[in-house]
Amino acid sequence: MSEPALILYATPESLYCAKLRIALRCKGVAWRELAPEGGCGAAAFRAVV
Repeated sequence: MSEPALILYATPESLYCAKLRIALRCKGVAWRELAPEGGCGAAAFRAVV
């Protein structure tokens, strides 16, 4: 089985990510979820958000 094209960088407490997870499941989109490397406060993560 190949890797999903979509990677969702999320935290469990994020309501925005929860809404997106619901939408992705309803649409049948293949995806996987990862925590941001270094957490949400990491400089690399904050630079792209």
